[in-house]
Amino acid sequence: MTFDITNEKGAGWNINNTGWSFMLGAAVEHGWEPAGTVLYRPSGIHPEQIAVEAGELTFILADGAGDIALGFHQAIRSEEIEPDWGGYYTSNDGQIITAEDASNMAMALSKSLQEETDENWKGYTKELIDILKEGSCRIT
Repeated sequence: MTFDITNEKGAGWNINNTGWSFMLGAAVEHGWEPAGTVLYRPSGIHPEQIAVEAGELTFILADGAGDIALGFHQAIRSEEIEPDWGGYYTSNDGQIITAEDASNMAMALSKSLQEETDENWKGYTKELIDILKEGSCRIT
C-alpha cells in the first residue's frame, strides 16, 4: 500500500506504508503529539449526502453520481460521518491532517533530520516537511 499526502495547495508526496510508518514514528520520537486526523466534507456537500461503506467515503450527489474526487475544503467532525473513526494516520481513506497538526509534525521531523545520516532519506523527509508546512493535508 502507498500513501499520497497532498496539501491544500495541491502539492503532493508519495511513500510506501513502511516509509510512512517510519515518518510517523520519527515525528513522535521528536516531540510530535498526534492530534488525530479528521474525515472531510467538500464545500456544498451536506451530511446526508455522505455514505461510508467498507471504509470508503462516497458523496451522493443530486444526479446520483458518487465516489468522486473533490478537493478538501471543509473538514468536519469525524463522528458526523463515521462514529467509530479513530483519527487514524495509517490508512489512506482521504482523511485530513489539520493545519496545526501538520505544522507540529513538520517541526518534529525537522528535529529528526539532525540525527539522520542517510542523505537520500534526509531529502525525502525534507520533501514531506515542505508539504506539511503548507497547511492541512489529505491522506489517500
